[in-house]
Amino acid sequence: ALSEDFGVHILEIPKFQKDLSALASPLDVWLYFLKCAEFLEAGALPPALSLDLVKKAMKELVMLTTDELQREQYEARLKFHRDELSRIRSAKEEGREEGREEGREEGREEGRKEAQTQSLIETALFLSQVLKRPQRREDLATMPREQLQALTDRLKAELLSPSGRE
Repeated sequence: ALSEDFGVHILEIPKFQKDLSALASPLDVWLYFLKCAEFLEAGALPPALSLDLVKKAMKELVMLTTDELQREQYEARLKFHRDELSRIRSAKEEGREEGREEGREEGREEGRKEAQTQSLIETALFLSQVLKRPQRREDLATMPREQLQALTDRLKAELLSPSGRE
């Protein structure tokens, strides 16, 4: 070992003599792949070599060993696939941001409505006290907004009419 974190190992692939049935470790699998890759079929890897990383390495090897036109087609498909993934991720992020913005807007609207309702309740409480007909806050809080608005309007009209201030 060169240091505690770094070491060098020399693997002599020609000396590797195990067959498929004798592969016992991931290192064995990789050494077998490196030694025998040219004899393997990409679409029919033996079960011992069916690891995802080995399959990916086989795809890359096939791409590197094909003729120029096939390599360009492969790279174009790969680029298209990556571009599509990027476009989808970008669209998802835009959708999330749009959703967050809509949620914030809905929250602001809900807050405005709640503030208007509280204002109507306070106005109705004040007017009912002035007219000496007190209301309970709990009762007003359970009323639909339209009914609360109608009550407030009626109390204002009574207060402003000459007969309402007697």
